[in-house]
Amino acid sequence: RPSEAIAWLLVALLAAAAAAVFFRQWRQQPTTTAHVTRFVVNPPPTAAFNFAGRDAGPVTVSPDGTRIAFVATTADGAKELYVRSLDAVSAQRLAGTTGASYPFWSADSENLGFFADGKLKRVAANGAAVTTLCDAPSGRGGTWNREGTILFAPQQYDSLYQVPSSGGQPSAVTILDAASHQFSHRWPAFLPDGRHFLYLQFSAAMARGGSQAIYLASLDQPHGTLLMRANSQVIYVDPGYLLTIRESNLMAIPFDAQRLRVSGDPFPVADQVQLYRNTAIGIFSASNTGLLAYEEGGSPPTSHLTWYDRHGKTLGAIGPPDDYEDPRIAPDGKRIAVTRRDPDTGISNIWLYDVATSAPTRFTYFPTFDHIPSWSPDGKQIIFDSNRYGAAHIFAKSFGGDEELLHQSPAVEQPTDWSPDGTRIVFQNIDPKTKWDLSVLTLPDRRVTPLLREPANEKEGQISPDGKWLAYSSDEAGRPDVYVSRFPSMTGRWQISSAGGGSQPRWRHDGSEIFFLSSDRKMMASQVHTDGGDFNALTPQALFQTRARYTGDRAYDVSADGQRFVINTMVLDQVSPIVVIVNWPAAKGGR
Repeated sequence: RPSEAIAWLLVALLAAAAAAVFFRQWRQQPTTTAHVTRFVVNPPPTAAFNFAGRDAGPVTVSPDGTRIAFVATTADGAKELYVRSLDAVSAQRLAGTTGASYPFWSADSENLGFFADGKLKRVAANGAAVTTLCDAPSGRGGTWNREGTILFAPQQYDSLYQVPSSGGQPSAVTILDAASHQFSHRWPAFLPDGRHFLYLQFSAAMARGGSQAIYLASLDQPHGTLLMRANSQVIYVDPGYLLTIRESNLMAIPFDAQRLRVSGDPFPVADQVQLYRNTAIGIFSASNTGLLAYEEGGSPPTSHLTWYDRHGKTLGAIGPPDDYEDPRIAPDGKRIAVTRRDPDTGISNIWLYDVATSAPTRFTYFPTFDHIPSWSPDGKQIIFDSNRYGAAHIFAKSFGGDEELLHQSPAVEQPTDWSPDGTRIVFQNIDPKTKWDLSVLTLPDRRVTPLLREPANEKEGQISPDGKWLAYSSDEAGRPDVYVSRFPSMTGRWQISSAGGGSQPRWRHDGSEIFFLSSDRKMMASQVHTDGGDFNALTPQALFQTRARYTGDRAYDVSADGQRFVINTMVLDQVSPIVVIVNWPAAKGGR
């Protein structure tokens, strides 16, 4: 009711004002005080924190401890970067940061780096104009030293690069070791000298053991040395601690930053701190002045599988809210395959939902990460990617049958579609030189043939119902756009998306339309004609605004007749606030 809403708003404003008054007083007190205070920060009105998923925006604290930054998703599905000064009662939205993910502070606490639109960008914390620095297709963290060097991970399956904070051509710093099947360096963090840094490393050998590791390297010596095993990033804060998550506890580890070694026993700072295992990032951050911010574990569901018509009208839901990715409708339209993540373990498996009853059936059981299901043309098998043998590879499973490894290579491989005649599987794979590429696996000989190997990222290949065309996305123009080429020759190319960009193409079952999502999450449709072997696409039309959750490689699928869409829709009405601890080093034991 309106009166209740006003009352709760007043309560929230009073609480925020009280926290601001306390913070001003705390800043005036000596930092040696043993007093520990906790308070919470809620998301902006009509928005939700965007901490989950593969392109999230976790909270980050400025080095001087005066501000926090985070990404929040508004009711229309837009992701924006916000900055909250801790002596203010509300957060400021930074213009020009739509689509932001993984923000990080400059060493002087005056600027923020972040990723958006396939680029690394920077913005002043006071909201000045955004500057694009360089390409970063799917960034996985950055760190910014006092000399103006930004060290960052440009994409999830890559090494670390450096670039001046003024922008320019990035240069590689670390090297993925092929001998140990390393496939990702991410979440870098400079140490106080601004030369040495820590980062999280993934390798096939470690993936089989279910763990990752923190390595220590420098801008002068990029070959890292093992520091410790870890399941999340590690950050350094004064006066000499490493912070990381172990078994849901945020731990402080005494660290000698001059000798570059652990110097004492770890102790808990906070318990039940959220860790998103698919990206191996814990939701915590700390300043050099004793301010700590984190998200408590046990977050509520993040998305809901929801049906919509072509006008955006809600037609119903499938199953309860949960942590979903990659929905795919069966050829007969009776079931939906989807990636479902266990909130306690972070493990993801393939589940099936009955369209009529919403009854769930678990399809894969391996304790690892299974993603991106696609149905065989007859609906009797599902292909998916899994990292159970190291980097992600292509598996197939029939109903009532065993799982089968279809193809394995040192590179990450993710299947995106199965041809109508059942003889070809299109998949996307990582190459250190050409980034994401598209290839095809023929059956039954299991021969692999490259389709597209360009300097840009080519992804999300979808075969037309007649098997003659391939729709896909490419960011060669500096943003994702949707294209079509002949399949499998890949001759000719027609751009489908227009000014708003686009990704995640889908064909209507009769081949008369291509659907895709624009960069601002609008559902788009383009009528296409393929008479006489020629291809023609009309200007795409916006059907409706979605709140699609961009976490995997598919946020939606479309019914055979093109009239209904199942969309992995963000849940915005359930949030966990940011917990802030003032003078956390005095809070040994997490209490």
